[in-house]
Amino acid sequence: TPPCCFTADTGMLKRAATAVRVVRSSSARQIRASARADRRNDQDAAASTSAAQGGVGRAAQMLAALRSKTVITDVDLSNKSIGDDGAKALAEALQANGTVQHVYLAQNNIGAEGTKALARAFAVSKTIEGISLVGNTLGVEGVKALAQAVKAMVKLEMLDLRRCEISDDGARALAEAFEANRSVKYLYLQQNEIRAEGAKAFAKALKANTAIKTVSFRANYLGNGGAKALAEAFKVNTALDEVDLAVNDVGDEGATAIAESLIANQVFKDDINARLAENHFNAEGTSSLADALKAISAPPEIKLVQNNIGDDGAKALAKAFKTCRDMMDVSLAGNCIGDQGAMALAEAIAVNEAMESIDLRSNSIGDQGATALAAAFKGHKALKYVLLDGNGIGDDGAKSLAHALKDNTVVKNISLRMNRIGDEGATALADACNINEVIEGISLWENRIGDAGAKAFAQALTVTGAPPEVNLAQNRIGDDGARALADT
Repeated sequence: TPPCCFTADTGMLKRAATAVRVVRSSSARQIRASARADRRNDQDAAASTSAAQGGVGRAAQMLAALRSKTVITDVDLSNKSIGDDGAKALAEALQANGTVQHVYLAQNNIGAEGTKALARAFAVSKTIEGISLVGNTLGVEGVKALAQAVKAMVKLEMLDLRRCEISDDGARALAEAFEANRSVKYLYLQQNEIRAEGAKAFAKALKANTAIKTVSFRANYLGNGGAKALAEAFKVNTALDEVDLAVNDVGDEGATAIAESLIANQVFKDDINARLAENHFNAEGTSSLADALKAISAPPEIKLVQNNIGDDGAKALAKAFKTCRDMMDVSLAGNCIGDQGAMALAEAIAVNEAMESIDLRSNSIGDQGATALAAAFKGHKALKYVLLDGNGIGDDGAKSLAHALKDNTVVKNISLRMNRIGDEGATALADACNINEVIEGISLWENRIGDAGAKAFAQALTVTGAPPEVNLAQNRIGDDGARALADT
């Protein structure tokens, strides 16, 4: 009988009778569950009130210490719900104390009025080097006030404004501040509401500012227009080390512009790690990036996850990887790469002796692609991590990978979750574990493995001196296989 089917028996009838009793008692259970939920809500509310009171107490102690001019370098009042009133009180205390270097105020319900008060204190500070206002809703006027303060802050090196609901108006004010400020090196603007116009303002600032080393626009709405504007700035800015443009609706035009900027900037190209994951470019944009990689001294890692590069994009990147022999970490998960793309990448992996990790999760790779990849890492001297979850690899592909593992003495972890591997593939992989003494983990979660595959792994785990961690959850293993595994 297939695993998803069953036949009527005494046990099933008993379960049916139990189900009837469960239905009859459901009303009583719901009443009891509702009462328990009410008690939990009361307890949670009491705990929340207690935590808030504790936060207020700690904030009061900090304010008292600041006002008494105690030497305090770090003020951390994150998650204390101080609100605008607390921010105003803190601002006054900061002006009385000239020793503070770092101010952390994440998740505090600070709005425009509180931000404006803090900005006045920041503007006169001669010591503050880092500010975090993560997760506060600063408001346009608050951001503008903060921007004015940044212009005057000669020591400020880090500004973290993630999740502050900053729009283009606020971005323009901040960009203007960074045209004047020459001390800030690290700017974090993830998960705001900055669009192309805000990006254009920052592009203008980055052309003039050579102090900033890292800037993150991750998870905004820059689009092709914003990416193209920033790319023009990247062509002339020789100071940037890291730029994060992931999750920004960047398409082929934006990716191509970024690629051109990599080629144009002789300093930028050597050190930059331009993060472009989770955008919308296809093979065209990927091909431009591949051309850039071939023309420059590429970064040690490439992360282009969740785009739509397909086989053609994978082939273009593969050609680049053959040239970029120092590539160590490649992440191409979620990119519609099939067997042809995997075969091209396999050729590149085989000749790239530095590669340590390849991530091809959530693609469309089948047995043919898996076999090619297996041949590539069979004798590889550096590859340690192989991630092939969420593809279409069956028993034949698994057997090829197992054969490669028997000869490979480097790979530590291989993940094959959510594929189509059955008992034959699992048995082959288990046999490989008997021989391979290096592998530390193999994940086969949610495949099609039954009792025979489970028993093979049980035997392998018993024989192996230092058995690897094996994940066989969500398969088709019955009682016999479970007992075998339990006995290991």
